[in-house]
Amino acid sequence: MPIVKVKSNFLSNYFPTPKFLTFDVAGLDISHGAVRVMKLESNNFGFVPHIYDEIILDAPCALLEQESDLHNCEELRNSLKKLKETYKLEYVSVSIPELKTYIFKTKLPKEALKTIDQAILFKLEENVPIPPKDVVFQYSVLSIDKDSVSDDGINVVVSALPKSVISTYTKLLLEAGLHPVSFESESHSLARTLVRKGDNSSYILVNFGISTINLSIVERSIVQYTSSLPINSSEIVQDLNGPQAKVLKEQINKLLIYWFTNKNDPDDDKKIEMAILSGSFSTTPGLVEFLSKGLKLSVVLGNVWQNAFSIDNYVPSITFEKSLDYATATGLALLDKE
Repeated sequence: MPIVKVKSNFLSNYFPTPKFLTFDVAGLDISHGAVRVMKLESNNFGFVPHIYDEIILDAPCALLEQESDLHNCEELRNSLKKLKETYKLEYVSVSIPELKTYIFKTKLPKEALKTIDQAILFKLEENVPIPPKDVVFQYSVLSIDKDSVSDDGINVVVSALPKSVISTYTKLLLEAGLHPVSFESESHSLARTLVRKGDNSSYILVNFGISTINLSIVERSIVQYTSSLPINSSEIVQDLNGPQAKVLKEQINKLLIYWFTNKNDPDDDKKIEMAILSGSFSTTPGLVEFLSKGLKLSVVLGNVWQNAFSIDNYVPSITFEKSLDYATATGLALLDKE
């Protein structure tokens, strides 16, 4: 099925970026508990890792929603400064923690195709608990053969972020001497990395962070649903028969059922048949088997490099296990390569 994607990154909507800033950009993954950077360089094999590093935070910084929150993130600020100085970083594409991302699917009148931005503003009022003037958004138009622009409208997936969150992270980055050229949610970065370009199948992505586990459903290469679970990944992998592991399995199953029963197309009986894992704890022995059995899905570890280069032709210095920590940062680094 063909797909038409209309994209505009969050920062470009809010602070238009001069064209000369669109090169030599590093991906910067700021999550709860860690900061990771990935910079790719082009060679005969594709886009290969040039710079990568991480700093695990002793005092994780909460989501920065207002500038007053910046007083409580000195370690994060110092970590950003250290990465800048060590690797001479200047321009960065940055991930925003999933908790403040709003994603919804909606239908617009087919007449709105020429003025789609204005039409989405009205839909924001219905789906986001923040005034439209206080958010920035990106969207994708779903194209399903000739029915994508049918008599009853256009299917669109919209992602929105509060301007206050972007402004706060921008201030933090500028204080560290870094210039952000784009922002996006973790789920969008992961999808760019973990789903092969042009793959229209449906997947659930499970990213095991330090103190949160993020779930996202991707269909036709577009993130269409996300959920962030406040679960410590280490507690799950320490005891796959424990209560936290049970909660994770139940939450994923609930999400799969919700997705299938709420699909827009009642004639589409295609279920999600694969979960793709990434993150710090995803390579824990027994985890893939535990989830595969509990979810009755095929569960695999992600291939972080599939949209950058082929590991059949080039073997990076970073190990496969460690590359899964950089799935989000790699997706950000690929953003300006598209």
